[in-house]
Amino acid sequence: MDDNLIKYKNSYNLKDKIVSNFLRSQIFLPMGLDLLNYNILFTNKVPMGAPAATDFKRIYINPESSCVAKSNNIQGKIAFLFIHEILHILFKHDVRVGTRDRHLWGLATDFMINLFVYNLNNESQQIESKIIKMPFDEIMKEGCFDESFANMIEEEIYDELQKHGKYTNKTSEKSLKEFLEESGIPSEGISKDLKIKISESKLKYKGKDYNNIKIEFPKFELSKVEQEKEDNRLNLSRSMLENTLLSRGLESSNFQRFLKKLFDVKIDWKIILRDALLTELEKSPDLSWGTPRMSWLANPELPYLANFTDIEKYGTVIFALDESGSISDEDIQKAIDIVRQSREFFKNIYVIKHDTEIWTKLYEDLSSDDVKDLLQRRKCGGTSHKKVYEEINNFIKSNTNEYVSLCLFITDMCSDITETQNIINNSIPRIYLIPEKSQEINGVVGKVIQIR
Repeated sequence: MDDNLIKYKNSYNLKDKIVSNFLRSQIFLPMGLDLLNYNILFTNKVPMGAPAATDFKRIYINPESSCVAKSNNIQGKIAFLFIHEILHILFKHDVRVGTRDRHLWGLATDFMINLFVYNLNNESQQIESKIIKMPFDEIMKEGCFDESFANMIEEEIYDELQKHGKYTNKTSEKSLKEFLEESGIPSEGISKDLKIKISESKLKYKGKDYNNIKIEFPKFELSKVEQEKEDNRLNLSRSMLENTLLSRGLESSNFQRFLKKLFDVKIDWKIILRDALLTELEKSPDLSWGTPRMSWLANPELPYLANFTDIEKYGTVIFALDESGSISDEDIQKAIDIVRQSREFFKNIYVIKHDTEIWTKLYEDLSSDDVKDLLQRRKCGGTSHKKVYEEINNFIKSNTNEYVSLCLFITDMCSDITETQNIINNSIPRIYLIPEKSQEINGVVGKVIQIR
């Protein structure tokens, strides 16, 4: 492994930069977080010189493969391979194959993923300053890419290829133990009988030829408890991805409709909120949020960058409660409890209660009496978030030694959110907790979680 680290030092440095960019991206954040669960290994021992593979525990990248080494944008190509492999895991392609032809299924899943990442990349370029830019001019020529499969999930693409495509396939095997040893990975306890299956498929579809290499590793045996834990983690990751993408206004309405068809796993809203809070609170000190630079105070249009010269590890959570919103006291109580459970990851809570007017108070923590006070509804009427966003800005500018880790809004969305949300800088993390029957609003910056 040490030899690999030395040999591919530049690749490992790129890996850290790519994952960091994913974590800073409004579009790719969920996949960046999921990448943290896997060991990424650079090796030229991937069978058949394939550019990448995954055993659903590790991700293997071959920096000497022609599609990486000859790329005009190596960082972008490796970023694409990271996302491609993590999506195979996230969408459980190893399980969903069922009784289908595994080789044809592999082709279908590649077509779907490549189009999916293409659309994500387009959305990213619309809202971010090219944090991640993938070379799709190359990817379209090299891989399984056909825009006629837009808005089709894997099963639909499989059926189409089965009806109208023709393919041949060659298979071979390689010892798993040998592969691990060649890649510098300890192989103690690995049976010599375990084999990696390698398939090289050639597909002809609509007059175009596609070549595809699939590497299939033996499955790791998990206990029932371990399998349930892994299933829950993947389901939650999918749900986080769904909420991240569907909670914001996407440029492509067709892609937004496709996403609604693609995602069908629903998770308890309290689990989603708890995970979202911890995600934002744990990463905020390490990324771009912190005590704002004086240049931002003078010009809020600039990126909200931290001044790292003297910064505490944890910051303030803004808790904005819409008193006229149609969320029950019971659900508000549950949301407050989840915030309190995350107490070790923030310094204090700045509460903003609002409808036509606002009421504010800074708490170090929320006692039972404080919670009762928060649940007391003083006003009811029309709601505007303009004053709320202005109050958040005032808090930031009045507390230059503090920083905002997260804004949590509880509201029914019947407000001027999209018209006024840019009053606060878009880089500040925000979560909206809303009733299930709230009106759908496109273009909201942040994560929207429905109470189901």
